[in-house]
Amino acid sequence: MNLQKVNLYQASPWLIFRLKILELDQYRCVRCEKKNSERSLQVHHKYYIKGKMPWEYPFTACLVFCNSCHAQHHGKIRPRKGWQYMGYHICKKGKEKCGNCMTPIKHCYFLFHPQWGTLLVGEICCTQLTKTSYASSQRKKEMKRNRYLDIKKWKKTAKGNWIRRYKGHNIIVFTHHNAFFLKIDHRFGKKPFESFQKAQNHAFNIIQDGILDAYESQQATKTYL
Repeated sequence: MNLQKVNLYQASPWLIFRLKILELDQYRCVRCEKKNSERSLQVHHKYYIKGKMPWEYPFTACLVFCNSCHAQHHGKIRPRKGWQYMGYHICKKGKEKCGNCMTPIKHCYFLFHPQWGTLLVGEICCTQLTKTSYASSQRKKEMKRNRYLDIKKWKKTAKGNWIRRYKGHNIIVFTHHNAFFLKIDHRFGKKPFESFQKAQNHAFNIIQDGILDAYESQQATKTYL
């Protein structure tokens, strides 16, 4: 499994597809019949077809295994070292458990190991398995993102634009030819966004990650907006 394939398992279509498979098998491992309250559940593909996305298979091509049965099926024992942090999302409350310690989790972290594949874990296990602070730093970033996205902190103008100030920058989201664009301080962005939320998130990322400040201080030629 390569890193490009790993990233597919963070995509919204996969998360929706995965949830449907879990529902069809009643949140139960088809091998040992353990429920999601007892084991971390994973979706197993019976086969793969070159060029198909993981969520483009018929539901009958997939099974639900618990993490233990999945490992036995592939003849693997989960390693304790060498895990890489791959991504994060907020889980549907009560529907996920840490694949390492079986604790119910809300903040879910995707890990990858070359000899194992993907593993969904909570913040503590992410820190322990990766030997990094990615989990805590990502959660802090998401908390900041949620406060930043709070619509109460955005002001809508008479022209229909949305405005707010964040970390010393004036952010404006405006529409043009059925697309959303950004203006940050005196710079107009050239990149169109299909929704207000995507424009908001892009502004947050380039400001929070220091990309905009680096662009301005170095007078770079690349357009980040």
